[in-house]
Amino acid sequence: MEPLGREGLADLGERVTYRLGDAEELAGIGLEPADVIVTSRMLHHFRAESLQRFYRDAFALLAPGGFLFNLDHFGSPPGWETRYRRIRGQFTGARTKELANHRHEDTMLPLAENLAWIEAAGFEPPDTPWRTFFTALVAAQKPA
Repeated sequence: MEPLGREGLADLGERVTYRLGDAEELAGIGLEPADVIVTSRMLHHFRAESLQRFYRDAFALLAPGGFLFNLDHFGSPPGWETRYRRIRGQFTGARTKELANHRHEDTMLPLAENLAWIEAAGFEPPDTPWRTFFTALVAAQKPA
């Protein structure tokens, strides 16, 4: 993913710093305080314990008033997964390419649980400004 990130963010030049490390051990990467942390389609691979640790570590890394944004896949409340899978194609169309095989430790954890863990990590109550079926954008802010 690093080459894709570098290509997509090339216009930002030295305003973007790249540090490779294990996001499940975010505190050990040696990052400096940040104003914004952005993740995309990564955290749904984590087990509950790793997710909770990630949210706590992200909170610790953010400067006061900083933001966490996570665009990812989330589990749905009981009964909704089957409904969503039945109608999703009517809204999104057929898949145009096959998904690459990638790690999933467990089923996707519910959005409501993620929001509760984010708040428990110390963030102000988070919001979900956008959601379509299993994919949602979560926004959280560290108190100033």
